[in-house]
Amino acid sequence: MCGPDNSTKPRGGALVVLRNAMAPEATDGCAWSGELNFHTPGQPESSIATHVRVTAGDDSSLDALSKAVVLIHQSGDLSMPARECGLLRTFVLEHAAELGNGSAMELELATPMSIQVGDDGIIGRRVSILGQAADWGVETLGASMAEGIVGFNFMSSSRETSPDSL
Repeated sequence: MCGPDNSTKPRGGALVVLRNAMAPEATDGCAWSGELNFHTPGQPESSIATHVRVTAGDDSSLDALSKAVVLIHQSGDLSMPARECGLLRTFVLEHAAELGNGSAMELELATPMSIQVGDDGIIGRRVSILGQAADWGVETLGASMAEGIVGFNFMSSSRETSPDSL
């Protein structure tokens, strides 16, 4: 990164940057882009996520996700069809609460998620968002609204890696 980080986005937990790589006609007009931030409020360095925050990209709306289902796959391979990547976790966004001016929404997870690599951790896993919970089943997974890979969202609180210290 160059220069200071002036972002107001939350740090900590895990982050998925989502986008739809398919042609718009293949998604029935349901393409979406944005971010999922898995975190525990007030504990940015926690290895457990109790909440997920959803933020829409510039060309997308949170309204499109009112009945969406989030699938966290066992594999992180984006070159394979989603139906071949297995399922680790699923949850729906129907009861997510709107935050502030409507720029984000947040959901308390029914079961906390591990922010680790391997075992039951979500780091490195593929994430798919489908338009409605009724639209999915592992065998019948169709085109998703958006997909991405879960990564760490930590930023060191110290400035040991600043250009001045190199």
